[in-house]
Amino acid sequence: MIVEPVKTLVELGFRVIATRGTAETLERMGVKAEVVKKVYEGSPHTVDKIEEGEVGLVVNTVESDPKSIEDSKSMRRAALMAGVPYCTTFAAFRASADAIAALRAESIGVRSLQQIHG
Repeated sequence: MIVEPVKTLVELGFRVIATRGTAETLERMGVKAEVVKKVYEGSPHTVDKIEEGEVGLVVNTVESDPKSIEDSKSMRRAALMAGVPYCTTFAAFRASADAIAALRAESIGVRSLQQIHG
């Protein structure tokens, strides 16, 4: 579920911004998020936030409607141009949140497979 990696990042001091529907879902699960508009809803919107340097990680799972697909393209382009990591699956988001937490805890290092599984 999306809430676990979000909570991980919040505990690390990250601020959460989300479109209305996602923000409402997170709120029901106990996570506060600043609401930001989708691109087609007008400025200030998600791409504006990315371009202004207010976003450190984009998580976007695409719905099948044409507006969402176009919105997703705009966010991917903005993230790429700004050098912001972009996750399109919950698995990638969870891995990213876990990696950020490990980096902050300085628990990432080089180990052989034998050390890990032996």
